[in-house]
Amino acid sequence: MTEEELKTVEDFAELHFSIEQIAIFLGKEVSELKLLFRKKGNNFYNSVMRGRLKSEFALRKTVLQDAKNGSSPAQAQFLSIIKNTRLEDLK
Repeated sequence: MTEEELKTVEDFAELHFSIEQIAIFLGKEVSELKLLFRKKGNNFYNSVMRGRLKSEFALRKTVLQDAKNGSSPAQAQFLSIIKNTRLEDLK
């Protein structure tokens, strides 16, 4: 994949488009990109994950700020994020 295609993948992934939708937009075989994503550690996988993490980062940042400002739902949500992260780290 070209650097331009990988940037497009990252941009689409940031908006949480599926692998299938990304493949269709790029004119690639859906099964090929799904297989590539499952293999992990390659440029395609990394671009998808980087894009998805960018939007998750922005959302978590907002939730944290809302929690600090006293929002009970945001506090509960952020505590859940913390718990899930700790569990994920133990795997």
